[in-house]
Amino acid sequence: MKRLTYSLSLAVALIILGSMLGLFLAACGSSDSSSSASPAATASAAPASGAAALLPESIKSSGVLRVGSSYTSPPLEYLPENSTTPEGLDIDLMEGIAAALGVKTAWTNMNWDGLRPALQTGRFDTVIASMGDFTDRQEQVTFVDYLTVGEGVLVAKANEAAVTTVEDLAGKPVGASKGTIAVTIVEQANKELASKGLEPIQLSTFSGDAPGMLALRSDRTFGHVMDLPFAVYEAKEMGGGDIYAVVLPNLMGAIPYGISVKKDNMALAEAIKAALDEMIADGSYQQILDKWGLGAAAVDEAVINGGTTSSGG
Repeated sequence: MKRLTYSLSLAVALIILGSMLGLFLAACGSSDSSSSASPAATASAAPASGAAALLPESIKSSGVLRVGSSYTSPPLEYLPENSTTPEGLDIDLMEGIAAALGVKTAWTNMNWDGLRPALQTGRFDTVIASMGDFTDRQEQVTFVDYLTVGEGVLVAKANEAAVTTVEDLAGKPVGASKGTIAVTIVEQANKELASKGLEPIQLSTFSGDAPGMLALRSDRTFGHVMDLPFAVYEAKEMGGGDIYAVVLPNLMGAIPYGISVKKDNMALAEAIKAALDEMIADGSYQQILDKWGLGAAAVDEAVINGGTTSSGG
C-alpha cells in the first residue's frame, strides 16, 4: 500500500513538473517572438483611440509613415554642416505626430519642386517642407495647417528695443529681396503709414537676402524684411546671436504653412490634424516652436485647407 501511494505521488509530481516545464518553454517562446517583432507588428498594437484610430489601414498595418521633405530651409528643415541627419522644427514636429499616431517615420529628401508631384504619385504618404497653403495648391493636395508664417524685420541687435510697431520704421531705409512677398509687404506697410500721415519706409531692393543683410550690417539700411523663419535663424546663428534681432514678426499678416497629403486622402489628413491638436493641447507643440524661436508662428488648432489666398504662381 505504501509502495502504491509512493508511486502515485511520484506520478503526480512528474505530471506537475512536466506542466511547469511546458509553461516555462511557452514563456520563453513568447519572449523570443516579442523581441524579434517587426516595426509593423509593434505598430499594430497602437491604441485604437484618439488620433491613431483615424489612420488609414495601410499605414496602420505597415507601421510606417512615409514623409517627403527638402532639407534646405533652416530652421524648419535642413542638414547641419557635416551631417546626414536632418534637423529643424518640421522634423521635430513630424516625429511628434508620428509618435501620437503610433507609427515610425521614413524620410525622403528631394528637390522642393518635385515634392507635390511625388506625393500625388504615391511616393510619400505626406510632405512637410515649409509649404504655404494656397488655394491653387489645394486643387492638387490637401493641407493640414500647422504654422502661420509671414515676414519679419531683421535689425541690428542694438535697435531691437526701438521697433515695436510698423510706425517705428517710418522714414527709415529698409531692404527686401527683389520679386519676393517682402517687397509687397513693405508697400502695404507704406499705405498704412500714409493713412496716418507718416513718412514712407525707404525701400531698397536686393538680388537676395544675403546682400540685403550685408547692407544691414554695414549700416546702409536700418532693417531687412524677409521670411520670418529665415530671419529668426539668421538672428540666432550670426555672431552667436549678438549681431541681429527680429522685430515685428508676421508684419502685415501671415499665411498658413501646411503638411500636405494626397487630395483625396482625407482619412490621413484627419489623423494628422487630430495628432497635432493633441500636441497643441499637451504643450509639446509649443515647446517645439519655442525651441526653434518660432513661438510667434503658433496656431491655436490645426486646420484643414485653411489657406484663403492664391500663390500667384
